[in-house]
Amino acid sequence: MSGRCYRCGVRQNTCVCEAITPIETQMRLVLLMHPKEFKKQLLGTGRMTHASLPNSEIIMGIDFSQDRRVNELLSEPQNFCTVLWPGENALAWSGDDSLPAQLNGRKLVVFLLDGTWNCARKMYRLSHNLHELPKLALNPTKPSAFTIKQQPDVRCLSTVEATQLLFETLESAGLEARQDWPSLVKPFLAMNAQQIKIASDPHRQAYRKGNYNPAATLERALKGTRARKLF
Repeated sequence: MSGRCYRCGVRQNTCVCEAITPIETQMRLVLLMHPKEFKKQLLGTGRMTHASLPNSEIIMGIDFSQDRRVNELLSEPQNFCTVLWPGENALAWSGDDSLPAQLNGRKLVVFLLDGTWNCARKMYRLSHNLHELPKLALNPTKPSAFTIKQQPDVRCLSTVEATQLLFETLESAGLEARQDWPSLVKPFLAMNAQQIKIASDPHRQAYRKGNYNPAATLERALKGTRARKLF
């Protein structure tokens, strides 16, 4: 492990741990992480999210139907469990918001599937215990800053970006105290900028060479799409 960060395990010259700021939250975030993401992505945005939120946990798997910890959280009467997942029947967030009333003093627990979009769809399809949970769907107003990865849709966000938007929405609904939510994405932005710099340097080895699509291009693409709820 010489030359590597003892916390995240990556090389110290690519580590972004210094940019992580822990934030205490009322809501508990449960990251359901695909094994590929868990084992290979040391700099994954799910791990960044967990490192920034003490009131969060990671559960690895694909089918969580029989997962002991997931079912323990679902069966706790003091928990109000939801899943962050796109859908027309998702809980509303404005006007006559129904979520605060439904909580009725219970603790909000949000499950977030962390993996590629194809992996996340499979995880949700197999995990039958998640199907009956209320869905939360967010409506991003700007594209993901994750320019080093190709997204299936310009409205798709990384795990940490979706988490930031989720907490900002919860704050606006009176379910979270005011916090420095943009700090959640600081390590993500640092990692993104770092990889872009490496790719543009002709003298360094990298899995990718050349420039990535600028954010302005993605912004124009987002404005040209039909509005629908996605996280």
